Amino acid sequence: MIDQIVATMLLIAAAMTGYEPIDPTTVTTREISIEDLRIYITGDSNSPQDFVASVSGSNIMYLRDDLKNEDELFVRAIVLHEAVHLLQNASDREFQCVGESEAEAYKIHLDWLETQGLTRSEAHKVMGTDSLFVFLITQCSMGGM
Repeated sequence: MIDQIVATMLLIAAAMTGYEPIDPTTVTTREISIEDLRIYITGDSNSPQDFVASVSGSNIMYLRDDLKNEDELFVRAIVLHEAVHLLQNASDREFQCVGESEAEAYKIHLDWLETQGLTRSEAHKVMGTDSLFVFLITQCSMGGM
């Protein structure tokens, strides 16, 4: 089922961003534990890393192995966020910092949640975020490196 979600969210990401679509069959999904995901992303198994990650220069999407236990709307939004990153990587677009690329991905997945009938506040609640978190994580001089 996750491959179908990835394929759908890649198409939605391309439509919402204007990036050239990529063939979903070229995307590999790998399920890993939260500890391994955190180590892979940050080098620290105790970091507050989220549920998925994509790798710059590749079409690999790492998914937490317990993601299947989450609400489907949440899963779709998380996968959409990472699909935006895959499209960013494929486009070779250059960003000033990680925060700038995160700003686009957060905007897209929050906007999409609104198309599903949620308010922005409800979208943040589904994602476990708030506007301050998104502001901080998307700044080049702060959390967004």
